[in-house]
Amino acid sequence: MNPGEVDAKVDVAKKEAETAVENAKSASDKADQLAAKYDDTNVLANQALDKAVSAQSDASAAVATANSTASEFGK
Repeated sequence: MNPGEVDAKVDVAKKEAETAVENAKSASDKADQLAAKYDDTNVLANQALDKAVSAQSDASAAVATANSTASEFGK
């Protein structure tokens, strides 16, 4: 191999390495975006769970009040 061929192969290898680095950066950015979406979804799910627990508590209190009221009528 002559020096010109070696330089050409080195240039090709450099370009391939640069492309690989750019692809890795792009994949990392996409992973970061997906992670952010997951975090947002997780927060919304937790908020919905909190509301469901609160609604269950309210329903239990309403049942207790209804039972108490019915008991008073029974007297």
